[in-house]
Amino acid sequence: MSRQHDSREPKDWLQFAEADLASAEHVLSGQKPCPYWIVAYHAQQCAEKALKAFLISREQEYEYSHDLRLLMDSCEQAGADWVARVRPSEKIMTFSVVAKYPSRIRKVSKADAELAVRLARDVLNAVSGAIEHRKA
Repeated sequence: MSRQHDSREPKDWLQFAEADLASAEHVLSGQKPCPYWIVAYHAQQCAEKALKAFLISREQEYEYSHDLRLLMDSCEQAGADWVARVRPSEKIMTFSVVAKYPSRIRKVSKADAELAVRLARDVLNAVSGAIEHRKA
């Protein structure tokens, strides 16, 4: 279920998703030493918000969850034909928690961060394209 006060405008969610991705790319390209966990976290947030934007654009409720698999399943049920193409982004789901709090379990590498950004961009592009196509 969505939160009562969350925006019901897909463009608002896409704006936040784009800002998360821009933040991830900015940190990845500039700061030394790079906090890769921050990059991965923002990439995961981008994908999550983009998926929720799609569901909102289809007037669907969404789970208040970081579970990208669950959100993608919901998008498929709402008619998204692009989900299979972005399923690999499910692997960045762990960054919503692993990168959010200090952990001894898993460190985020540069390769992890770069992959997270690429996968988040794939999700954002797929969702943006689907929402724009529906408007046309």
